[in-house]
Amino acid sequence: MTDASPRDEAERHELTSGLSYGYWFNLLCERFYARVDFVSNAVQLVGGSAAAFSVLQSRADWTTAAGIGLALAAAVSLLVQPAIKAERHRRAKCAYLELEAKAADLSTAELRRELARVRGDAPTGIDALAVPALNATLRARTEAGAEPVFVRESALQRLARMIG
Repeated sequence: MTDASPRDEAERHELTSGLSYGYWFNLLCERFYARVDFVSNAVQLVGGSAAAFSVLQSRADWTTAAGIGLALAAAVSLLVQPAIKAERHRRAKCAYLELEAKAADLSTAELRRELARVRGDAPTGIDALAVPALNATLRARTEAGAEPVFVRESALQRLARMIG
């Protein structure tokens, strides 16, 4: 690749930046959905225990509150399916890493084709994590030009980074 044209080098840089961005975006989405799944499961565990305890104590108000909490947690699990989405993003993240590992051995055209395939197989993520993923990409590649992060994006980024 030493005799590559400047245009080819610029395209290759864009493609490898896309690989890095795909990794970071899917990592943040994976973490976010894993946290949502954890919280939902924890609410169901605590809510189930609270419901059983409140029935034994003959506390109808506690039983009602626990039932509402259980219903909400179950609704989130059923409608959002965070564990499934976390796994899909984990697989996409791994696909980006695998392609990044062999990118040096591929021509620019092959890299473009493989990146399009990986992007096509990747799940749709959370738009609010796009800017934090771009900033993580720029930091990882030691490039200047990080984008400002807004409140919604910052909150989701913090949630995605909690506990690991």
